[in-house]
Amino acid sequence: MRPVIGMVGAALLGLGGAGLGLGLADGTAREAVLRPEAFRHVVTHEWFWPVVAGACETAGLLGAIWLAGQCRDALGRRRALMGGRARRLARACGRDLRRETLELPGVAAAHVRLTGTRSRPRLRMTVLCAPDTRVHALRAALVEGPLERRRAELALPGLVTVLTFRFTDPPPRPRG
Repeated sequence: MRPVIGMVGAALLGLGGAGLGLGLADGTAREAVLRPEAFRHVVTHEWFWPVVAGACETAGLLGAIWLAGQCRDALGRRRALMGGRARRLARACGRDLRRETLELPGVAAAHVRLTGTRSRPRLRMTVLCAPDTRVHALRAALVEGPLERRRAELALPGLVTVLTFRFTDPPPRPRG
């Protein structure tokens, strides 16, 4: 969704610049923007431009707040925004989770990362397993065992977990 919004914004910016350039080129940009009736309305009502300026400033402020929230959410999906004791505990639990995952049959490697904030934590785990591993059984063993224990250790029952399974390359077939 964000790339689409960015492309639409870039297109609108380009079209606005093109329109301004065309207006300056043929002289239409030098004419009054407001019709004479509208200009008289603006002159007789002194509150008009301050209200327009206030509306524009409010829209800009709301846009900046929205953008800051989007940046924080994007950063929270990639980095742990926790500090102090919670971060140390999360790292220790991540090491334990990785160790327990490597003990499961068919697992060649595991990578664990706790991201998000204390109120909205997220665990990303990538498991590299052999091609003949039964992924459903491995997922069930992870969810019922190590992941459930880590949720209890961290006191985060709503911990969102994203599991990604990747397979090692099968061994080469003998030629002949």
